[in-house]
Amino acid sequence: MRVSSVAAGLAALASLVHGQTYKYCDAVGICYAGYTTEQGIQYGVAIPAGREPPFQIILQIAAPKSVGWAGIAWQGTMAYNPLAVAWPNGDSDVVVSSRMAYGLSLPQPYPDATYTELKGTGQNATHWTLTTLCEGCSAFLDVNGGDYMIPTTGEARLAWAQSAEQVIEPANNESAFFAHDTFGKWGHDMAMAQSPDFDAWVAAYSPGGEPSPFPSNSSVEGSSLISDSSSNSQPISSPPTSSTSVATPILISSSTPSSTSRTTRRVISPRPPSTTILSSTAQVTSTLSLSSTAQATSTVPSSSTVQATSTVPSSSTRNPSSTRIITTTRRSTTSRRPTTTLTLEPTSTRSRLFPWLPTPTTTRRITLPTLPTLPILPWGKRFPSPAAVRPNDFSRAAAIPESCPGTASPRFPGSVAEGWRATKVKGSLRSPRTVISDPLGNLLVIENGKGITAHKLDANGCIVESKDLVRQFNLNHGLTLTPDGKSLYASSMTQVLRWTYDPATMSVVGGSTIVVKTMYSGGHPTRSVYVPPHLPNLLLISHGSNDNWDYGAGDKTVGRSVIKAFDMTSVPTGGHAYNSTGYLTGWGLRNTVGLTFDGNNMLWGVENSMDELKRTGPSGVALDIHIDNPADELNYIGDVSKPNEDWYGYPTCFTVWAPESIVDRNFTVGDQFVAAPNATFDDDTCRNMSVPAKLSFQAHSAPLDLKFDKAFENLYVAFHGSWNRVPSTGFKVVQIPFHKDAAGNYNPVASPHSNSGYTDIWWNTNTTVCNPSTQCFRPVGLHFDTQTERMYVTSDAAMEGELWVLGKI
Repeated sequence: MRVSSVAAGLAALASLVHGQTYKYCDAVGICYAGYTTEQGIQYGVAIPAGREPPFQIILQIAAPKSVGWAGIAWQGTMAYNPLAVAWPNGDSDVVVSSRMAYGLSLPQPYPDATYTELKGTGQNATHWTLTTLCEGCSAFLDVNGGDYMIPTTGEARLAWAQSAEQVIEPANNESAFFAHDTFGKWGHDMAMAQSPDFDAWVAAYSPGGEPSPFPSNSSVEGSSLISDSSSNSQPISSPPTSSTSVATPILISSSTPSSTSRTTRRVISPRPPSTTILSSTAQVTSTLSLSSTAQATSTVPSSSTVQATSTVPSSSTRNPSSTRIITTTRRSTTSRRPTTTLTLEPTSTRSRLFPWLPTPTTTRRITLPTLPTLPILPWGKRFPSPAAVRPNDFSRAAAIPESCPGTASPRFPGSVAEGWRATKVKGSLRSPRTVISDPLGNLLVIENGKGITAHKLDANGCIVESKDLVRQFNLNHGLTLTPDGKSLYASSMTQVLRWTYDPATMSVVGGSTIVVKTMYSGGHPTRSVYVPPHLPNLLLISHGSNDNWDYGAGDKTVGRSVIKAFDMTSVPTGGHAYNSTGYLTGWGLRNTVGLTFDGNNMLWGVENSMDELKRTGPSGVALDIHIDNPADELNYIGDVSKPNEDWYGYPTCFTVWAPESIVDRNFTVGDQFVAAPNATFDDDTCRNMSVPAKLSFQAHSAPLDLKFDKAFENLYVAFHGSWNRVPSTGFKVVQIPFHKDAAGNYNPVASPHSNSGYTDIWWNTNTTVCNPSTQCFRPVGLHFDTQTERMYVTSDAAMEGELWVLGKI
């Protein structure tokens, strides 16, 4: 089949960058295995020789001053592994922040990896440099709760990301920041990173340490040692011996500290929301309620002291019973935040993140800052609103409240079409994603990085009670109930779990059961799940690609960029193996996050298409067309009661949104095309082999959910918005008029070749400030209340996760 042959040819290009690690030594004498990106950002890693994890790691990031922030992922993927993110603060300081992403959203503070600044951190005229000691980066828990150990020989799979935009609050290591401009992966030579001098470096260059000679470094190729200086000058090391131009690490003299040098050990470990570290006995309702052992204060100390059972040992041994005292000094241009002291029930990283695993017997006291109250940033210039639209009225729709008691004002309220209202019903949620309701009308929300929460509504549609239903950090997007409301399914990146659910008490009965396992760990992390209302024993799972361009997805047996169906009446022990069981209901679907059924019980999905796409024409020149191509898609999947092996084009065929951008051939909106036509596979091949979209969306709208109204006359779609387009687009909810054709099938009123097949219902007034992490709401999940036809919408904006109700007035 030509699809497979083309994908196989492309697969040769799909690999990590290998063989580009080099040896270098910085100005203070620490030697690293280094890697440099095309943007001139240098990442250096040093580890102790002859040891197995867990051990400390010395990390160096040196970046041009044009870089707003740069980060490293210790397991080579954005989600579910420790991240170190660094940025300049003012003209001399550098801040590092310990983070973890629980999906493709702003990484959250991560307390289980700590970073201590070492000598060599600071700025000069052209670069900023971070030199830091990490505890918790060589050994940590993976997405399933298993132990991950960074390899000490061969290559470690690492990833980097960077942005030219400055972070929102540079002095605050919990700051929100803009999405990356570029990212990449590489294989890091860990044997090269080993050194017998590691412990001496740590002792000498930690705060208060004294420099000492390291004779074993003198013969290292590319060494650029510069002796310590006793003046205020900041000597610069010469670049390491490499064919690649690199950023230049700098030396901050310790003998005459500048105003930004540290005199105490600085551990950079921002704390996540307190709800994520409470013991399993703590209860959370509409307000936070601590367990009986919790004690709270509201002091404002100059530093925070943490006494903890050590889960990250020293570089040589693991000693679970040892206790360490960490003093953290935070400097900020803003007022200091109150702190909360909690005495936690026996817990650990494993039991906190994976409550179904055994709980240790040690206890800990921590003092941590409360959640930041971030300012609402200015809207900037207001653009004219889109033309007013008048969608069909809901059938006997309930009133939409003007406000809900006890709910704070919206972060970014936006604008609605004439005759509509959008009201915030709850805030301070942890990256809320899918929202559904049970048979009694209670809302269930999956909060990425926290678990599942339940919310009882009053007659006005406002929330009167909230509680934690399931606390499990790796649940990240998918959530569905059987029609009888008794079986609840939720997904992590690699598994689908099932609970017995009781709507009357808004609670689960007993523990969870794994029903599907061994899904791909990495790439697009959402695993959307859906129980068809007419087939309650079937579970649908949509699995996205492993990267922007997943060449392996050209083989349908790989199990990525597909939708599969699984029989829940015969789940084997341990769960269905994702790739080897179930059946396809469609493939070649790059990242179909949203699923829904029409009035004929036929499945529809919305697909997130490619980023950074170029078109190579007959001249051989690759033309950047990514601003407006390819289109995101509305796809008709059809009958899921039987296998469907139709191919929807990815990773070879794409949909045209802006024909004028592709200059080597005449296209219309909705046509199929390939990135680089050749004698084996061209645009016409796509037309003959790929199932085209039923409707196209503006490129980079990022549709994440879709729901029909009660009469199936309108389809509503949540556009999450993308990082990959300037100016921004998406960040809104739209309406697509539908009708039944002569054959009784549901279809959009607009032609597949239309670029005006939908209208805005709720949108951010000024999308120019919507770079994904900051000043706009970001719609994710949609749900129509089963009794009132109110539409509930989640927004996982970085500055605040919110739940809204939207409807006609």
